[in-house]
Amino acid sequence: MTERPGRINRLRRIFVRVSRSAWRRFIISSVVGLAVLGLMRIPQVDATMFGQPDREMMETAFKMRADLKGGMADPALLIDIDDDSLAGTLPKVEPGGFPTAPPATTPRAMVADVLEYIRTAPAGEAPKVVLVDMDVATPTPGDEEAAAKLRGVLVAWNQTPTAPPLVLARQSFPEVVYGGTGNKLILPATIIDDLVADKHGKIFWGQVKVMADQNGVMREFLPYECVQTPSGPQVLYSSALLAYGFMAAETGIPKDAPVRKWLSTAEGVCAKPNPAPIAHGELINFHLSLGKGENGRVWPELPPTWPGFKTCGQDTDHAIFRRLSAADVAAAAQAGPDASHALLCGRLVLVGGTNTVASDFQQTPLNEMNGTVILANAATGLQLSNGGLRRVPWYLQISTLLLVSLMITGGFTVTRRIRDHYLGLKDRHKESSFWVKVRLTPFNPVVLNWAFAFAAHWLGISLLIFAMGHGYWGYLSAPAFAAAATGAMQEFADDDD
Repeated sequence: MTERPGRINRLRRIFVRVSRSAWRRFIISSVVGLAVLGLMRIPQVDATMFGQPDREMMETAFKMRADLKGGMADPALLIDIDDDSLAGTLPKVEPGGFPTAPPATTPRAMVADVLEYIRTAPAGEAPKVVLVDMDVATPTPGDEEAAAKLRGVLVAWNQTPTAPPLVLARQSFPEVVYGGTGNKLILPATIIDDLVADKHGKIFWGQVKVMADQNGVMREFLPYECVQTPSGPQVLYSSALLAYGFMAAETGIPKDAPVRKWLSTAEGVCAKPNPAPIAHGELINFHLSLGKGENGRVWPELPPTWPGFKTCGQDTDHAIFRRLSAADVAAAAQAGPDASHALLCGRLVLVGGTNTVASDFQQTPLNEMNGTVILANAATGLQLSNGGLRRVPWYLQISTLLLVSLMITGGFTVTRRIRDHYLGLKDRHKESSFWVKVRLTPFNPVVLNWAFAFAAHWLGISLLIFAMGHGYWGYLSAPAFAAAATGAMQEFADDDD
């Protein structure tokens, strides 16, 4: 019976030993950190320079885990309309002449050949979903024959039972382009609208817009936009969001998935006369990298637990990401149904272009990346995080911040004692040799503080990687930095006193 009171007395003695100034530093540092944490939860504040430490920390976490094995996302295949694919389609140079500017659009005939190759894949080798990252519905003067060929492939697509869902990129235009005076977005009519409108069809429109921060780094994708069509206002969802929906068809989108807020509110928002534009979209969970000019990249293998192996077999391609030149795929399409389609099996297939004509490259937290690869990150990133990255609950953020403040206060208390001990050692060994003084370096408070800061930084990144692996994120760098800075200022103030 006396053991418990003894423990209480020991704890009481420990608290009494801690100076009042240390508790004051802890309380003030915690209050400042909590205030900054509250401000950081406001998107408008988070988007300013105050959120830069957290963005840099997240970038480090993205880069550290990029292209690693793990996760249950389906693999992706980029059918790349690269410079080699366009080599035979550019204007020919007349003898004695000089090359003219290349066309601004990708040849529709090549897109038709690529889609035909995918359409003819057997049921056991078909992809989960196909995303075309180019507005193939845009009229191309002088290329009517290729446009008709593409429409023929799309008609056959809707009629093929084994064909996967096909998401085609669409571009909306402001009302002023068509002589209007408002700020609404117009989705022009095209020659394939009837194929998309077919309720029994497999073709869908999707927009491919991504959103940048104040430094021009792409971090979010626009989940949807409200557009005007001949039949009235409609929701034009993100191609990445649609692709994720098809990839998650077997298991369903979790009820608590962050993207459900967009799916549940989009129609109501777009039904309003003047819907407000979306200021902050869905955070992209970057995990795949393909830098500009990195055409020879090799990616790691899928984890052996990928469910697709049951359908595709263990001999299927194991890479988490694969890139093929569209020219090679179009050539394979000429072989007809006998061509191998194994690389398509169970994958998210993206048809896009890294060619210099399109010049579709944006800065991302990983590197300068092609727009189609950004969409791959957005779609499969949703699958990795079960419907989007969730913010760490506020009670865990507060608990973590209080723990950080306690560690900072304890660290200052310990380093103060170490500093006093170090100064005593210096005085004691004032007349000693140089090498004896060097051995005192580990006790130098400056060295110790740098070691503590380095360890805390990488501990924070490790925790962030762990959290993102479970679909969570939460900015704590700025609040922790504010708490540490407040503690440091109090430490210096106490020294002056």
